[in-house]
Amino acid sequence: MIDHIKVGGPWIEISTVSGSIPYMPPSPNPMHGAVRVSNGQQEFWNGTSWMVMYGGSATINLTKRAEAIMEWADKKMAQEHRAEELAKTKPAVADALAAAKHAQEQLEIILLLTEENK
Repeated sequence: MIDHIKVGGPWIEISTVSGSIPYMPPSPNPMHGAVRVSNGQQEFWNGTSWMVMYGGSATINLTKRAEAIMEWADKKMAQEHRAEELAKTKPAVADALAAAKHAQEQLEIILLLTEENK
């Protein structure tokens, strides 16, 4: 039985299915309603036989947005790795990577200065 699932943020989706609890009629028998674990399943005594208490289940997935972000990051890392590997043997690629890194650093400085002057 799943009692509680806590979601850690906006990137996870959880769906649950409740288990079924079989009907147990009232009885004066003291064993009536006894619970045991047998072969990894919870069972209860209904007065005549042991009945399985089916538990619930939960499915935990990333949201579509989180999946898209991870796919983008995976592609980006593969592109960067490929460029770095090519840069080892192709001087033009190495020069282009160095220029791109320098341009990125300049952009970050300009954005920082722009934010400070608001």
